[in-house]
Amino acid sequence: LLLVGAASASMLVGRGLVGPAGLLQRCLSRPVASSRAPPAASAATNAADPLALASSLGFVMPSATTIEYAADYRPPVALSCGLLMVPHGQTPSNVGLLFQNHTDGGPKQRLTPAGEAMAQRGAEAFVKDFGPILAAQLGAWKLYRSPLSRTAATAAPYVTALREAGVDVEEPIVDPRLIEINQGSWH
Repeated sequence: LLLVGAASASMLVGRGLVGPAGLLQRCLSRPVASSRAPPAASAATNAADPLALASSLGFVMPSATTIEYAADYRPPVALSCGLLMVPHGQTPSNVGLLFQNHTDGGPKQRLTPAGEAMAQRGAEAFVKDFGPILAAQLGAWKLYRSPLSRTAATAAPYVTALREAGVDVEEPIVDPRLIEINQGSWH
């Protein structure tokens, strides 16, 4: 589920990449002035020194296996519109660590009971956190999803929860450009 909306809610939530580059490009339109100077050291020097590389990118490394944003970190761009991304709920293929590609409709592509519960809990939290923002500027927001049934099953509780909270959202726009990558046949 992908939600694109007004500048007053500039945020990015979720994981993965956005399929339609135009949607993301419209949101990444305002550079942010940064107080961080460009790294003076060469890339080769930074590659040899992970702490220097992390620092040059605005991160700190509290331990050898942990990386965090520095206290003064500012992203290189600000979203000029809101962008919220929700991964689909768990499927048997996810549990089995299998690639799903564009495969749809089979028993391994349907949400598991845990996946349905994830979508329901996510919808409840979403309405609590973002419902008032959507309600205040409803016409400025659009819901999108891929044509895969697992995304429809994930989006449905979000639409229901929003409507039950008085936020009369439209059904998500089905956009095939949001479909998962296809790794192809490995025969």
